[in-house]
Amino acid sequence: MKEKTPLIDHIGSFIGIVVIGFILFILAWP
Repeated sequence: MKEKTPLIDHIGSFIGIVVIGFILFILAWP
C-alpha cells in the first residue's frame, strides 16, 4: 500500500511542514 502513493505521501508531509513553519513564522512576527 505504501508503494502506491509514495510521492503523494512525501508531498503531503512537505506541505504540512511548510504550513506549520509558515504559521509559526506569522505567530512569532512582532
